[in-house]
Amino acid sequence: MQLIGEETTAANGITELTDHPTWIIDPLDGTTNFVHGSGKEFDITSQRVAASNPYVKDAFVEALKEAE
Repeated sequence: MQLIGEETTAANGITELTDHPTWIIDPLDGTTNFVHGSGKEFDITSQRVAASNPYVKDAFVEALKEAE
């Protein structure tokens, strides 16, 4: 299992995707809006990549949790 977070990157800045199940965590989607208190929406999301083709930036993901 692989875990990729906003602060998790390889030394070259590119995280390698593998055939293993991968969780992608974005602890606060809309960070800029949250930090500046703009009143715009932000949320917390967790997703598991079901299939991905990074060469064409295509991915099928399953939304597991969205905080309101």
